[in-house]
Amino acid sequence: MLKRLNRRLQRGDTWAKRNIDRCINAFDNHITETKIITDEKSIDDVVEEIADKSGINLLPDRRGRLKKEIDRTIVLLRHIR
Repeated sequence: MLKRLNRRLQRGDTWAKRNIDRCINAFDNHITETKIITDEKSIDDVVEEIADKSGINLLPDRRGRLKKEIDRTIVLLRHIR
């Protein structure tokens, strides 16, 4: 979890890091809805699984690898607080 948060540029003592144990406990014991384990999955794989479980047909993503990376970097930068 710490690696993932650090990849999202959440450095230092953030709310997310302070609450990892509490959130994992809630995920394991209190959330009963469908769970999608994202470990070792690409963003595209997670999106496809969500769409499949939701009954949504996705349009083909015609962006190239570079364009996808640029778009994801822009989204990441927009979410820096």
